[in-house]
Amino acid sequence: METVLITNGLSPKSLVCARSLGRRGIYVIVSDCKRFAPTFFSKYCREHFLYPDPEKYPDDFVDTILNFLKRKKIDAILPMNSTETLLICKHKDKLSRYVRVPFANYEKVMLVHDKKNLSQTVSNLGIKAPRTHYIENIQELFEKMHKISYPAVIKLRRSTGSKGIWYINSQQELLATYQKVVKNYSLLPEEYPIIQEYISGVGAGVSMIFDRGKMKAKFSHLRLREYPISGGPSTLRISIQEEKMEEIARKLMETIGWHGVVMVEFKLTKNGIPVLIEVNPRIWGSINEAVASGVDFPFLLYQLALEREIPEMFEYKIGMKTRFLFNDIRAILKLLLSFKASSVQLKNIFTFFSKNLKYDVLSLEDPVPFLIYFFWAIRELFIPSR
Repeated sequence: METVLITNGLSPKSLVCARSLGRRGIYVIVSDCKRFAPTFFSKYCREHFLYPDPEKYPDDFVDTILNFLKRKKIDAILPMNSTETLLICKHKDKLSRYVRVPFANYEKVMLVHDKKNLSQTVSNLGIKAPRTHYIENIQELFEKMHKISYPAVIKLRRSTGSKGIWYINSQQELLATYQKVVKNYSLLPEEYPIIQEYISGVGAGVSMIFDRGKMKAKFSHLRLREYPISGGPSTLRISIQEEKMEEIARKLMETIGWHGVVMVEFKLTKNGIPVLIEVNPRIWGSINEAVASGVDFPFLLYQLALEREIPEMFEYKIGMKTRFLFNDIRAILKLLLSFKASSVQLKNIFTFFSKNLKYDVLSLEDPVPFLIYFFWAIRELFIPSR
């Protein structure tokens, strides 16, 4: 029986991938550093095991995965989050002796994951992106802060989602926050955060899979809500088609010679102009949106790992919505309390079931993970994560 190893069983996207592959008869093994990871309790999870926290103990994480692969035959490994993906790509040569790793090499991953590298790459290609300032020392920050327009955004070079992002509204706030970030993260000058102009608009994304530089499938979505509401992972999205945005994403990743899955994030301005914000060189949080709309990226990635022919998939259902219920409720509450919500953000907030709405976690045929996520949601209310 064909077997796949999925990491980060705590994340909803690991559950989406486990269900996608498990329904096709693939033997799914899930791993995480948390004992009560919701995907462990999916009926499609045949086995699970624990590994050391990859953020705290990266070497131990790699050794645990490697030792497991030596003991058990696994056809493909699908890391979920950035930390695991970067570590597995970094040690791809060592791991590839025992398992197929359907991702680009570490150097190419860092070309888009590192925000300074990405900014320089898109600039060279003439792709519209936020104006970016590079800081090499604090004295340079003093010199440049008068030339920066506000609001602005401070971004750690190697972060994802809402982590490592600070919104700034004045020179004084920029100076204080920047110095605090450098100190708190113990950053060396070559690791200093970038500063970008703030782009107003609606969040959108283009998801793709490449086979040695050739695009085989694509999918686009629009963010309807996100949490944190200031800018974080999407909680409600809808499938769309946007040719300009899709062409920019394809051009960038083809130029790099990409292999595997990737999601390119944009802001669509009020004039409909796509501005490239960042690139997720891994499985992304809203992957269920693509699966529900007819583009099964987890299965396509598994097929790519086994070096099977992937059919081109450029058509899918438009207007399909997906929702991560727990965080979407939090987003709605924050929007209502802020009194700044747009009509798009609050549209149909009381619509919980329709033929064009699917859930990331909630599933009548696989109900237990939802209950485990409910436990984690209640826990978060009383013991917020740091």
